Amino acid sequence: MNYNTESATLQFKSSLEDPELGGKVTLSNKELGVEKCWLLSAGSVEDFVMRMRVRAALNFLTHKTSVRFGFGTLLPMEVMGGLCLCKSLPLDGHDGNIKMEIKAKLIPPRVEIECPLPEENVSNGTDGDKDFMIKMDEINLLLDY
Repeated sequence: MNYNTESATLQFKSSLEDPELGGKVTLSNKELGVEKCWLLSAGSVEDFVMRMRVRAALNFLTHKTSVRFGFGTLLPMEVMGGLCLCKSLPLDGHDGNIKMEIKAKLIPPRVEIECPLPEENVSNGTDGDKDFMIKMDEINLLLDY
């Protein structure tokens, strides 16, 4: 669930990844969607990966279907799941014995070009996450005596 404080709306979204098909099925407030992505190496450059995506959806309110094709590039840190960050913060002074260690990943926003079917009206040409995300992996309390 996601609560947007600016618009005071509550959104429900559930996803299920299927290892047999290699895709994702998503159920949101008003839509059932199926998505499949492929990661392709772009020639001899190992750090350059292309992502191709196909998404089909059924809107429960309007009973309309949609199919979208998207492609984009992934940075090496996106392929690895983000840029790893590790920081130790002293809790009892600069030379103290108690520290908090934080391990996290910084995930950059995805930019992708989407090509809908001709009869679909799309408000913008990009899709994907627009914000940087920080994923907390670990928070450890270190006692150094």
